Amino acid sequence: YYEENLRREVTCYCLEEIIAEKLRTLLQTHEKLITRGWNRPRSRDYYDLWQILTKLGYAFKPEKVVEILYLKNEHRNVSFSSPDDFFSQELVSEAYLNWDNSLSAFVMGLPGFDQVLEELKPLVKTLLGEPYPG
Repeated sequence: YYEENLRREVTCYCLEEIIAEKLRTLLQTHEKLITRGWNRPRSRDYYDLWQILTKLGYAFKPEKVVEILYLKNEHRNVSFSSPDDFFSQELVSEAYLNWDNSLSAFVMGLPGFDQVLEELKPLVKTLLGEPYPG
């Protein structure tokens, strides 16, 4: 082993913050798609959420995610009435069309979009709980 000290601190966002930001971004992107008709592809947000919620579901506090999400939504003037709002037809269509182009270059063994969506929807619903105050 090396004699030098290789331990370092790395500053990063907590998982709750990352999840809330990914969800908030989807809501804001939906609004931009409706008003402008285009936006940066959000395929990676769906993929990242799927990875975190399927592999690290035990490593974060859902109630903290919801708390942060509502604060972010309020700040950005976006809201949701149900988990389905994160999977609007516009968002899903855009992500589907850009799935391979956005992710295949750096994700080995990229799962199909349909699989990710099917597994992600119930995870988001469970994460957010009920009711959905917006």
